[in-house]
Amino acid sequence: MPELDEVSFFYGNLAPDSGLPNEDWTVFEPPRKVTHYLDEDSHVFTDLIFYSDFIRGLDKIGRKLDFSFRLGYYIHLLTDQFWWRKIIRTTETSNQEIFSTKTRGEAFDLIKTDWYDLDHKYLRDHPCYIVWQKFFESAIPKISLPFLPQKAFVSQMKYIKGYYTTPDPDRVLDRRYPYLNEKILNLFISETSIAIIRLIHLLECNPQVEFTSSLSLLSPEESASYYPPLGD
Repeated sequence: MPELDEVSFFYGNLAPDSGLPNEDWTVFEPPRKVTHYLDEDSHVFTDLIFYSDFIRGLDKIGRKLDFSFRLGYYIHLLTDQFWWRKIIRTTETSNQEIFSTKTRGEAFDLIKTDWYDLDHKYLRDHPCYIVWQKFFESAIPKISLPFLPQKAFVSQMKYIKGYYTTPDPDRVLDRRYPYLNEKILNLFISETSIAIIRLIHLLECNPQVEFTSSLSLLSPEESASYYPPLGD
């Protein structure tokens, strides 16, 4: 999209995870209900409220940076929903032994090791990834979303930049990935990107949709859970 500023889009795509955590990372401020348009009790997403309030009708050219940031934010909300349906559901059903012997938080701490290590592996294998380089070297912008505190956003962006550039001698990347492997992750990225582009076109052509979740505009097959195994 020629009207996008890629660095602002990148920041926006990371911004929903900007809740400041408590000591054990079980509570965030603002809570996920605010930052992710998600009721965690019912697991109902209301991302189209964000789209309606902050993207629809926004001048793409005159407010290019704001538009890019907000579109990135919206796509994070969409991606989380696809991740939940395609990856999380299968992860839970195919790893019952882990979830039966650990708390949910402990189980996902173990499983997410694969997720984060795949991020690190990609950056290691693609040292010239230009969008990451631009993001890392850029100044953290001021944001124009009233529900997201600038302090929380700045804190999280600093954390992300540090986390993905600080060497960890205990991190082993060339290994077996039992919970999510690179092949499945790449499949998710490819399929989800296509679906999100289709959603954006649908919303641009039909601005007055009456749903609260964007995925309601797609067929069930487009967000169906993957079959196990997801890992090696």
